[in-house]
Amino acid sequence: MGMIANYAAVTEADYTALKLTGNDNFVDDCEELFEEAQDLLDLDKNWDILHFLLTGSDCSEPDAGNPLSEAITGQITLDEDDYTAVINPERVANIAKALSDFDMDKALATFTLEQGAEAELYPNIWDGDEDLEELKEILAEDFERLVEFYNQSADAGLYVMVSIW
Repeated sequence: MGMIANYAAVTEADYTALKLTGNDNFVDDCEELFEEAQDLLDLDKNWDILHFLLTGSDCSEPDAGNPLSEAITGQITLDEDDYTAVINPERVANIAKALSDFDMDKALATFTLEQGAEAELYPNIWDGDEDLEELKEILAEDFERLVEFYNQSADAGLYVMVSIW
């Protein structure tokens, strides 16, 4: 199945309730919160590639304070093992602006399968069988959905929960 990234727009009340549940049922509570979220974005397995396109590095060492990195990895890590993070509404607005200002067409124009292999980006699809142009189209669509998700979340003043598991 692999590691899939999901992003959920949640209210302050929902985020606060999650924090109060404790760690015993944290993953189950997160799953429930994602199911009930006002808006949900599924980037499937393309999260590490998108992070690379946005920042020039993979997700293994997120760049704290960089809104383009935080768009993929979140702002505050809640659980390292079942990777979950949160982004507060003020930072969501900053991320939305940074994503809107980013030139993904330019980043995609120079991206190669060799770069993905060299950076060991997840998922490991760099054996040459992948159709680069098809992959770029999918990544462009994922980026557009990411921008739309953050813009809507920012406009609504919502938190964003990130899960990569």
